[in-house]
Amino acid sequence: MKILILTTQPPFPPINGVRIKIYHLLRGLHERGHEIYLVSFVKNPSECTSSVISELNKYCKGMIFCPLRDNDLKRLVKNIVKNFGKKEIILFRFNSEYLTNTLLHILKSEYIDIAHFDLISLTQYVKYVSRSTSSVASINDSYSLLLREMLFSKPFPTMKSLLEKAYYTITFPLGTMYERSFYERFQKVHVVSEVDGE
Repeated sequence: MKILILTTQPPFPPINGVRIKIYHLLRGLHERGHEIYLVSFVKNPSECTSSVISELNKYCKGMIFCPLRDNDLKRLVKNIVKNFGKKEIILFRFNSEYLTNTLLHILKSEYIDIAHFDLISLTQYVKYVSRSTSSVASINDSYSLLLREMLFSKPFPTMKSLLEKAYYTITFPLGTMYERSFYERFQKVHVVSEVDGE
């Protein structure tokens, strides 16, 4: 099968939980004879060294790296004003016209059997996948559950903790609505624990 995998960061070197999971997924799928097309966000060019590309070339038929923009204050305020009350606001950092165009090009030029979206941040791109292509959301943890835990925690009151509390108060219901509406678009959604699954 031809499998498209979208990730928030390159899966090599496997130095954190997100990368470890995807790196071993690539290896396992490759060993089973599948063709893999990898699309990853990168924060800076140092993540795309020749050794990284060489290692990933062992498992991927094609790779594309998309620049991840920084969330500067001006862009953040503009996004909040423009999208206030919309559940997709929680995914703004990973909203990329470059990635959208890249994804559409791949889907047009290759017949993809399965599109695999890593973490909630990339599930927003499932809307570009046709119904004939199976889709998997690999979210690890429930984002709304994390937001709820942060919202009801009782940190020592500081200006920072008050601002964070305001952020979680706004994003918790939006995150909950997003999970309820978007995960229904996937054939499979997998998580780490039963609590997250519930």
